[in-house]
Amino acid sequence: MIRLFAGMILLACLVPPAFAGPDAAAVNNAEFKGKAPADDKIHPAIVKAQVLLDRANFSPGEIDGKLGENAEKALKAFSESKGLVVSRQPLTSEVWGALLTTGSDPVIVDYKITEKDVKGPFLKKLPAKMEDMRDLKSLDYASPREAIAEKFHMSEALLEALNPGKKFDEAGQTIAVVNTLPKETSAQPKQARPAVARVEVDKTAQTVKVLGNSGELIAFFPASVGRRGTVFTPGERFQGELAFYPSRQPLRALLVARAAAEDAASPEWPTPEMALADTLTEPLLAEPWTIEIPVLLPTGRIALDDAGHLWWRSADGANTLPIAGSAEGLLCGTDLKRTAGIWSGNRLTILAAQTFWGRIDGHG
Repeated sequence: MIRLFAGMILLACLVPPAFAGPDAAAVNNAEFKGKAPADDKIHPAIVKAQVLLDRANFSPGEIDGKLGENAEKALKAFSESKGLVVSRQPLTSEVWGALLTTGSDPVIVDYKITEKDVKGPFLKKLPAKMEDMRDLKSLDYASPREAIAEKFHMSEALLEALNPGKKFDEAGQTIAVVNTLPKETSAQPKQARPAVARVEVDKTAQTVKVLGNSGELIAFFPASVGRRGTVFTPGERFQGELAFYPSRQPLRALLVARAAAEDAASPEWPTPEMALADTLTEPLLAEPWTIEIPVLLPTGRIALDDAGHLWWRSADGANTLPIAGSAEGLLCGTDLKRTAGIWSGNRLTILAAQTFWGRIDGHG
């Protein structure tokens, strides 16, 4: 019996302790030691680097505390924007130092779960096939945990690691989350966003680059480039059935069915007594972490007021939206069948417009 007891003690000494997930202090105080972690475990320094990248508009994709493909792409793009040497090892001491200069706000903060977070509705089971999702009334999250993780751009695994033992289904519960949108303070006032000159989409690299007026890289995002089942002709009109899915942007979907344009019903637009700007801003108010939303506007034209400001005006004159920056001269006074743009809550950025003689690009 004594020998057996001694053997059990020796075995207990040889068994390594279970991996403990990172806590808020470990992430907030994380330092880069000069070498990126080689394992696939959540690493405090990588969590910190991913959050700082996200704040700087160089998206690492889902924040999961691991140095995956999207995180490496974002680190290389960030290095390029800072004029640093882009090496085979994406995270270096120089890159780490540049990331730290982007802000000093805590990377992990406390968050109190709200009634809205746990209200739902939530899906009992997510269909395995994309075409089966079109029969759902709405493509909701599967659980409060998934919804909260998506809200803060983080993986469910990281959310669980930061909050061991918590179920995330009780309003009023305080949990730890990543801080991708730090609050503006008098010591660190919000900086003006640089003007966007053009957007480059690289299908091969699966990346989106946002460039400024001087060609400088000001934002970077990983992209999922899908394959088209049939060939689309520019300007072609058709009726499409969309399957919406959870995303950082409120409008993201896959085309799961297609029909001829003759079968398409006219889209419903806000009635004249409803302010179009207020209607478009509702999604931003509902999801305050969203910065802007894509919009498709009905028939209208670009108008210039006496003060030299540009406005989009609906064909019946009932609705107007202020335009950010300047529009192409060809757009002014031109009748537009449809206008695609980005609404920020107070300004419209025109991406493209369809006129009666063809498509014309907007402005940056």
